[in-house]
Amino acid sequence: MQQIPGTVACARCGKALPSLATFCDGCGARVAPAAALPSMAAAPAIAAVAMPTARAGFVAAGRGMPICHSCGAIAPTKRSSCGTCGAAIGTSLEAVPPRADGAYWVQVRTELTCRQCGRRSPLDALDLDGTVQCGHCGAAQAFDVDAWSEGLAHAHGVGDLAAPSMRGRDVALPGGNPFADIGDDSAHATLETSGMSIENGVMKTRNLALTATPGQPLCTACGCPLDVEVRVDEATTRCVGCGDRAQYRFPVRAKNMAAGLVAAIGDDLRIDRPDARLDATSAGMVVAVRCPSCGAGLEVPEGAHAARCTYCGTQCRIPSRTLLALKKSPGAAAPWWMLFRGGSALRERLAHGGTSVDADELGGDDEDEVEEPRPRKKRKARKHTMLPMVDVARTPAEEAVSWALQIVVPLSVLVLVGITLFGNVVLGWAQGRTSKELPAITAPY
Repeated sequence: MQQIPGTVACARCGKALPSLATFCDGCGARVAPAAALPSMAAAPAIAAVAMPTARAGFVAAGRGMPICHSCGAIAPTKRSSCGTCGAAIGTSLEAVPPRADGAYWVQVRTELTCRQCGRRSPLDALDLDGTVQCGHCGAAQAFDVDAWSEGLAHAHGVGDLAAPSMRGRDVALPGGNPFADIGDDSAHATLETSGMSIENGVMKTRNLALTATPGQPLCTACGCPLDVEVRVDEATTRCVGCGDRAQYRFPVRAKNMAAGLVAAIGDDLRIDRPDARLDATSAGMVVAVRCPSCGAGLEVPEGAHAARCTYCGTQCRIPSRTLLALKKSPGAAAPWWMLFRGGSALRERLAHGGTSVDADELGGDDEDEVEEPRPRKKRKARKHTMLPMVDVARTPAEEAVSWALQIVVPLSVLVLVGITLFGNVVLGWAQGRTSKELPAITAPY
């Protein structure tokens, strides 16, 4: 390959650019200043320029899944901006190859519609304790954990069926593929669960919106892909570029709720950073947020889940509850990631001719996303039952027993009191006392 005189090759994608170019108009990478080119008379033969190699963890476009270098979500090939974060993605992208073990990442963003204020509040982690708190008004409310089962199944289906031509999963499904356009002109699909359930007399909300998109988590330091090592309920990520590591802990219970779930990582699940310390008054008003190592005050931006101490350099974790205590705006839902392996339940259903809806009704971007139809999960009646609004009709025998109890019990009490009073009178007469000499008769109680 010969380089055209007066041009320089982009170090990332190899596109020929003007020698004075500062940024590549193909992938957006910064272009290093080129050395002065020899004149055609002095050097008639131009040496061939070697094609640049992709960064660590990436392969050339067309050999894997192209992703947004800002958020890690899949980059639609027919769009010039990311369908998830809106960042410009250019026309020539590095891609991430399929994992050797067949597992695949899914980026998830979740929101809760608050019963108290009606606003949508972000949920930044897989919370399975049955209670959620609104990031706007602070109201705590019981949450139906079964809604997570439907949400995780949706994320599994998106990761399994999206972008079949990029993932090597382009298998004919009799029921159709509702997510085949993800990676083409759309980036994600959203599932919304709504309504209420009652468990042991407690009303629980199911107002959960979960948006899923395939992709690859990236290092926040250098932007290279993260590799992961999983041990039971913990996951350790390592950047394939700079080697930066992080540790996360996710609920083991989640694995039982979603077949194929291997690991989950996110800011609220990170365990290798200490939590920032809160200084509060006796009334519970937060005064300051301090570094847990040196006690210096920390500046916490809106919606930030991490802060670095400017004095000792300690990286601190800012949980969602801390942002709530600071009355900071929760901002947009922060992305977190789940790693799945194997085929999803949706693929199994579609492979056997199960019904599905048109792809335009499922996937899509912010302007056209809607709820995905799903089969309702059967629930155990003893756990989730609706309270009756009227009394249940009784048989004639049960009605007779009810009236008898309402009459017999009061009469029995009256007879017992009468016998006690009359017995005291008879006992006085037997002792030879007149009625005037008898002591005042009172009820035994």
